[in-house]
Amino acid sequence: MKPSLAFLLILSSLFSGCQKFVDLVHRHEDRNRIPCKITRTFYEDSLNKTSADFHYNAEGYPISIDYSDFELYIPHPEDPVPDSLPILTEFTVHYNYDAQKRLINETSDFFYAQRLRHFAYEGNAKLPVRDSFPGAAGDEYVEDLEYDFLNRITKVTLRITAHGPIEEFPTQVRKYFYDIRGNRQEDPSNPDYHGEIIYNNKPSLYSLHPVWQLVHKDFSKNSVDYGATYNSKGLPLTIKREPVPYFQLFVGVARGVEITYECD
Repeated sequence: MKPSLAFLLILSSLFSGCQKFVDLVHRHEDRNRIPCKITRTFYEDSLNKTSADFHYNAEGYPISIDYSDFELYIPHPEDPVPDSLPILTEFTVHYNYDAQKRLINETSDFFYAQRLRHFAYEGNAKLPVRDSFPGAAGDEYVEDLEYDFLNRITKVTLRITAHGPIEEFPTQVRKYFYDIRGNRQEDPSNPDYHGEIIYNNKPSLYSLHPVWQLVHKDFSKNSVDYGATYNSKGLPLTIKREPVPYFQLFVGVARGVEITYECD
């Protein structure tokens, strides 16, 4: 029988060092990780057809996502172009790692967003202390990251370092905590706080790989009720089209999307 996380918490008192306990919990989580990976998301309606194809290396790390968006442009009656025009946008987002298999940056071949995000580490630390990303008009933003004892992000401090046309940008702080089931909750002091987030007992998409947890800064074990249908592993196959109280953001996932997996 596999030990429960609660049992491991009790055992923590037997260890002389906190890091030993953290490593034990992480090994427990790795053993219980859902053996699936997202391979494709797809959405279609009368005007749009979008898809995202996920690619991984031999070790299962995500290395790129190919995005495709087909939109049928419907002109305004006074538009000088009277006919409907198809607009196709295609680009790839790349996930790049160093020799220690740490995520270093996200880049894209999309002309308007080639450098997406960079992660900075101290020494041989496994988790970054900050990430940075460019704004739309020469401004540069930095997010300082703080973690709890289980290496989950619990505080993000957003600040601006290169102003461009922006003269003033107040530092913004968002805090999080994890409930007894291991799911992220917003601190009531956060801007736009909407109360407790309700989770179900199905696995979150973040839990499929540590890279997704880092990219989304969310280490929640469970999902919210935004799935319309699920596979045998409890992963959503289709996302509800109607609004839900809280939507767990994930690359390539939106309302009405269909999700394809590859499972061991």
